[in-house]
Amino acid sequence: MGRKCVWVKGILAAAVLAGLCGCAGGCGKETKVSGEVQDTGVSLEQEKETKVVEEPQEADTLPEKEKEDVSSSDVPGEEGIIGQGFYSTGEDGVVFLTDKMMFYDYQSGAVYPLCNRPNCRHDSDSECAAVLGKGTYSPFLYEGMLYYFDSVEEGWALYRADVSGENRKELTLFEGFSGVGGAIAVTEGKLYFGTSEFFTENYDDERPSRCTASLIEVDLETGDMRTLLTCEGAGDSRLVWTPCHVYGGDVYLMVESRGATDGDILEGGLYAIHPESGQVEPVVQSEELRVAGWWGRNAVCYQYASGENAVLQVLDLKTGETEALAVAEQNPLLVSALLDGTFVWREEAHAGEQMQWKACGLSDQTVKTLHEIASGKPGLTPITMYIQDGRRMIFGNGLLKNEAGELVGAYGTISEEEFLAGSSDFRFLCEETY
Repeated sequence: MGRKCVWVKGILAAAVLAGLCGCAGGCGKETKVSGEVQDTGVSLEQEKETKVVEEPQEADTLPEKEKEDVSSSDVPGEEGIIGQGFYSTGEDGVVFLTDKMMFYDYQSGAVYPLCNRPNCRHDSDSECAAVLGKGTYSPFLYEGMLYYFDSVEEGWALYRADVSGENRKELTLFEGFSGVGGAIAVTEGKLYFGTSEFFTENYDDERPSRCTASLIEVDLETGDMRTLLTCEGAGDSRLVWTPCHVYGGDVYLMVESRGATDGDILEGGLYAIHPESGQVEPVVQSEELRVAGWWGRNAVCYQYASGENAVLQVLDLKTGETEALAVAEQNPLLVSALLDGTFVWREEAHAGEQMQWKACGLSDQTVKTLHEIASGKPGLTPITMYIQDGRRMIFGNGLLKNEAGELVGAYGTISEEEFLAGSSDFRFLCEETY
């Protein structure tokens, strides 16, 4: 996942909603969806009621005590919403983009377009409510309403609509923005995202002379916007503020501040911001630090360089205690925390060679190689974890087999147990066509 960062020449600022983008697939293709999606428009509630869920396998079912442990505050999405450009994860499921706005329901396992128009074919010719423009980013559901960013003539706008995509209303206009598509956090009726603005002194300048980074808050009821924090630096500075978590009423922000000269946050690291008071508290400060993954709601796994290796540590936000997890021989990529306390990541077997999935649990702290990521073979990268009928499940994207047996970029699911066993028995949901 990359960051979409755009600047334009001129005296006026060109701004970007900065942060980690989600997955991308091919463009211009009709979305292929698994059999749960019906040809006629249906409401979300109707779809949930009619979906038949397969019985879970006994070997992958949690004991009752474990069900209680992982189905309360440890399950992602219960305290807030986190988005990564092409998708957002919430309490009930995932909103994500293909060539239309889609929803995956954790409990029913159903996936469908956010449209309930009768007899809708869910394509551009039928004026489907779920089919939006190529400028659409960062969709999320909150309090029974659908929100998303889209490009407009003046810059970018935040829209609010019914869950079905109908009755769209412009909530807030961000004039002058030249791009959008980053991380968001939503909690207590407020949306939070970071921006980066680049400035030039003269129209013909090829490089910006200075830049600023800001954390923006938007009231989702009124559309009122305010800037909570800001900093600035030279034109070649790297100032990226990425909301990445919500816990205890605080918004957690990953900060890159290389070259910052003035402002509220001048050193990189992980910070907690209390929106009401505006108070900022450093959690871990380091320009080399990267947030690797979140476990439940109160534990963060972060990494930092140590010679040629990367050290992974887990911090408990409740107690403030830090525990060493593992040392990765190569720079780990896309670390994810599974619900059973196992952290998984992608790593090169040797520099420039085949990628592998590695795993390490908090209980034994032994690094294990799960399987190789073979070119041209099915594979899934975890996006979020959830509980479905007592089973620990993974929702993600990667190269999966569709219903015709073809390998395509797609969204899919698999149980944690199967993933850790190296299984390629992924459930195909729909193609990535955004």
